[in-house]
Parts: sequence; structure tokens; C-alpha cells
Amino acid sequence: MGELYEPFPKLPKNFRQIGERDQVLKLYLEDYVNTYLKRLQPAKGADLRVGLLLGSRETHEDIPFVFVDGALEMDSVTEEGGKVAFTEDAWKKAYQDVEQMFPKRTVQGWFLCAGPGCTLSPPPGGRGGGRAGVLGGNSS
Repeated sequence: MGELYEPFPKLPKNFRQIGERDQVLKLYLEDYVNTYLKRLQPAKGADLRVGLLLGSRETHEDIPFVFVDGALEMDSVTEEGGKVAFTEDAWKKAYQDVEQMFPKRTVQGWFLCAGPGCTLSPPPGGRGGGRAGVLGGNSS
């Protein structure tokens, strides 16, 4: 008696659940990341902006809980014919930046910020035609 029920996991401050509340995946985005992504939105005619969503992942009762508390814009990413192209050099630089600026974080997903009127195809295996995605499986 006297035990308190504590839902798992205990949410850090300034995190909000994103998307539907289902039992497949629970995605939580820190307020700062949301603000950062809104600032990256290009104006009409501006370039596409692409990057990585960083954070951690925990599993409870076979449900992944993804916590995104960092975002990193990638350099040298190009768009051709409605498809985003990542060069090996772009990935190498991105992972170096992650190690330097977000040393205890892992890649949890990606984001695309495109100006009005820009049409992009989702990457192979991507979910829908959205502008952000969370990687499935183990991302360590």
C-alpha cells in the first residue's frame, strides 16, 4: 500500500508527444527542436534543408519510445528530380558533427524542410510523403 503509479518512461521537461497516440511507436519532441525546425523552413524559391533528428530510444513492453532532443542540418545534400541525394561525404561530415556537438545522442530519424510548392518523393522505405521520419529498428 502507498505505492505510487509512475508511467514509463518519466518524461523530461519540455517534451511533447508527436503524432497519434498508438501502441506502435511513441515519439516525443523537445520544444527547442520544434522551434529550430520551424526556423529552417525556407522561403519560396529557397533551397531544401535536410538534417538528422537526434536523441535516444527506450523500449517498454515492446513499445519503442523515441526522444528527440537535438537536430542537425546536413551540408552537401542535393535535390534532383524531386529526390534527395545524400553523398558519402555528407554522411561522414554529419556523423562527425554529431560526435562533436551531440556526443551522447544517436540518430533517431531525419527531417526535410522545403519551401512552398516544393514536391519531394519520400526516400525508399520512408513513411508517406511527410517531411520528417523516425527510423525503425535499432539505430545505434
